[in-house]
Amino acid sequence: MRTRIIAILALLATALGTHADDVVTVVTQNGQKSYSMDKLARIELGEDDLVVVGSDEKGTTYAFDKVQKILISLNTTALNDATADSKPTLKLTVSTDGAEMSFNGWDSNIAAPLYVYDAGGRSVLHREAWRGETVSISALAKGVYVVKAGEHTAKFRK
Repeated sequence: MRTRIIAILALLATALGTHADDVVTVVTQNGQKSYSMDKLARIELGEDDLVVVGSDEKGTTYAFDKVQKILISLNTTALNDATADSKPTLKLTVSTDGAEMSFNGWDSNIAAPLYVYDAGGRSVLHREAWRGETVSISALAKGVYVVKAGEHTAKFRK
């Protein structure tokens, strides 16, 4: 089968709940384009390209050799002491090769525990006094993971 269709929107919507400010950004050699996740139908992966398809069923095609990275920006959820006014904005970035992840927007003056859990709920990675630095995830197998950094959580797929 030449083309495999990955329903990223469905996975993320189910796992995280989509918000209007959740965004997928495709960064290429020629620039970048952002797509609101609540307006995405799917992302199709072919042999040599990917197609981002909107809810209007119109697609934009990107050749793999031109894509530098794909960013998923999620409105993460505070687990404790959340109020209507506190809306933390962090950007979880997983490199396209799945070797590392980072939270952009983390205050490096704040040390917090960082945990990564596999789909079975087992802790597979831990940093006790993490300060926002990039974390290697190259040793993790492909799959779906939950990362908890301080009071923030997000799911990602490697």
